Amino acid sequence: MSQLESFFHLLFPMNASAWGLDFANLAAARTWLNANTTTELPSWLSADYKTNWLREFSQPNIVTSSLNYYKAFMRGINAPDEVVLTDEDRTLKVPVLGVGAAKDMIVSPEEQRLSIEPWASAGYEQRIVDAGHWVSLEKGEELSEILIEFAQ
Repeated sequence: MSQLESFFHLLFPMNASAWGLDFANLAAARTWLNANTTTELPSWLSADYKTNWLREFSQPNIVTSSLNYYKAFMRGINAPDEVVLTDEDRTLKVPVLGVGAAKDMIVSPEEQRLSIEPWASAGYEQRIVDAGHWVSLEKGEELSEILIEFAQ
């Protein structure tokens, strides 16, 4: 079992609440990865998806480059470029839909709403789906229906 496969199982847990215990806690995530822990796949994730994901993320530097966005955000890399933006620049001038995941242990629907709604001058609508962080994988059809309804 490779550490990459263990990382896959850490990212896509059977139980969404596991993220709060295993993924979001750095020490627990390190322990998980060092032990090469794996679990069964969640019912909404196919073996083909896992195979394709492992193939793609086995490419040199792909994991590092995929995480660079988060590293840059946490380190304030873009802060000098963003400091010149005014509140008017940041304001969303079209209707905004937020799709929150009720079981997301990383970004709760309430945190999502609080961070977006103040900037949505043309209105903010939030729909909450009974899913974990990976809404598009776990509840893809429901998400599609929500997006189509909003676009209409």
